[in-house]
Amino acid sequence: LAQDNTLTIQVGANDGETIDIDLKQINSQTLGLDTLNVQQKYKVSDTAATVTGYANTAIALDNSTFKASATGLGGTDQKIDGDLKFDDTTGKYYAKVTVT
Repeated sequence: LAQDNTLTIQVGANDGETIDIDLKQINSQTLGLDTLNVQQKYKVSDTAATVTGYANTAIALDNSTFKASATGLGGTDQKIDGDLKFDDTTGKYYAKVTVT
């Protein structure tokens, strides 16, 4: 509604048997949506991604293949290390895994 109004509805058979309904102004500003912009895309690069204190309790990493390969090359201690990366050119996240 463009402004506050009253809606009067006839509810009885006789004149004066009505119900008045107060209608308040309804627009994007009164609803608090005046700054909402659905046309603007979300910019992934505007928000930094951080991962701290994550405990992987659901997935076990089977590194037996890595250990066997390292042993075949003469290695004894194997280490698997990972890091979360963000590619600015593609806008995608990826995991960088290093096996030593």
